[in-house]
Amino acid sequence: MKKKEKIFFSIIVPIYNVEKYLDECLKSILSQSYRNFEVICINDASTDNSYVILSKYADRYSQIKLISNEMNEGLSYSRNRGMEIAEGDYIIFVDSDDYVSEKMLSVLEGVLGKNPADILNFNYDLKLEGINAAEKNFYINARYTTDLSYKTGQEWFSSALNNDFPITPYAWNKVYKRTFLIQEKLKFYEGLLHEDILFLVQSVMKAEKVIFIEDSLYIYRRRDGSITAGKSEKKLDSLVIIVSEIWSVWKSNQLEAGMDEALKKYMDKWMAVIRTLIMCFPEHKELEMGKPEDQFLFSLMQTPGKEHIMQYVHFNQDEWNIIKKFDKHIIIYGAGTVGAELILYLEKRGIDIFGVAVSDKSVNTSQIAGYQIRQISELIEYRNKALVIVAIVKRNQKSVYQKLVDLGFENILLLDTDRKE
Repeated sequence: MKKKEKIFFSIIVPIYNVEKYLDECLKSILSQSYRNFEVICINDASTDNSYVILSKYADRYSQIKLISNEMNEGLSYSRNRGMEIAEGDYIIFVDSDDYVSEKMLSVLEGVLGKNPADILNFNYDLKLEGINAAEKNFYINARYTTDLSYKTGQEWFSSALNNDFPITPYAWNKVYKRTFLIQEKLKFYEGLLHEDILFLVQSVMKAEKVIFIEDSLYIYRRRDGSITAGKSEKKLDSLVIIVSEIWSVWKSNQLEAGMDEALKKYMDKWMAVIRTLIMCFPEHKELEMGKPEDQFLFSLMQTPGKEHIMQYVHFNQDEWNIIKKFDKHIIIYGAGTVGAELILYLEKRGIDIFGVAVSDKSVNTSQIAGYQIRQISELIEYRNKALVIVAIVKRNQKSVYQKLVDLGFENILLLDTDRKE
């Protein structure tokens, strides 16, 4: 009897109400030229036709293992359940509204067959969908270049953060050695949004071999209404817990050179997002000093050195003179992290803000820091007498600037978010 070939890849796909995208996702996986893989599909109590689609695929393809949760448990629970039954040497996570390159597995096997690693990082492409998709392309992937020399996870993390190279926290643009995950008891924190932010730190702390390839092997679909695109009270609560857990990991592990500074920068990034969300939902997040995570957050927010959280807002004297000239007639364009930092910066210095505006207020929260978020087109009557400060990251300002010019705004200041103090 021929011995059964050991599975090389376990692909874990959690599914919840994605009937519109599921067929494309599964087809992209099952059309791979490299065939030594299993697909673990976890139906997380979908209420649409996702299970019907899954069942048809499971009946047709023996590589699919179909599992159903009795109730909706969330992404982390489903991923963890998939990891428990995975048999492959390596684990890949795929979100069910995304899809993968037809060459993904053949490329990964070609690399890992010769260069086994705890974690392999690869590039991805971003596909935007929804209202004003072109204008809202506020995210550009930091591209990896191929490096097959082994680095520890901490060495990679500290080198990237301390050299201002953005790190993508996503689990789906990485491959994990299954024995590494088992040995280090690594699992996703259940019940949170954005659990990948924490999982990245937990995994790089322990990884002894990390490599990178420049191939773009994954297509990440970002759509209006998705978890990553929106703001919510649950996102705020999740990030508070995540930052607290990162602090715990930081203080309970042996650190390599440069990790202290790197973790500080990583924490600052997410603290800035927390500050933005607190400003969006001031009545929701009342710090309860009995909770450890709230005690931790409170201590950071009250620290005299909290100014270091300002990552983007640095004005020169000429720009500051312009701002003071338009005091009481300042419009901030942007209701994200950069906009929130600018609100804090200006209010602390006694500058009155007239309002906060965006191109499409329907995909934002209704207010931030007590300011009602308005459609920029609603403020045309102030185009001659107000100063619009464009508070979004620098690389995405071009289209917004042109929109403001087309609307007739005469006084526009582009915030140089790349400037250092």
